[in-house]
Amino acid sequence: MCDADGYTSSAILWLYIKSIFPQANLNFVVHNHKQHGLNDMIDEIEDNPCYNLVICPDSSSFDAKEHLRLEQLGIDCLILDHHE
Repeated sequence: MCDADGYTSSAILWLYIKSIFPQANLNFVVHNHKQHGLNDMIDEIEDNPCYNLVICPDSSSFDAKEHLRLEQLGIDCLILDHHE
């Protein structure tokens, strides 16, 4: 299960985006177990051509390999985390 700060930051971001861009097509994905980052989702993102932006609230600070894979596909990645 995800941390409360992950759920909270995701909900705040979702509401903010929808208030500015009500027609935005957002896909909310939650890990099946306690985990941070993209490594268990990167294949699905790569296989689905509809993504042009991946937002990672409270996660993904250290996923350099996955960030490179997204960049090579032309998918932007916004990481919102408290780690450097």
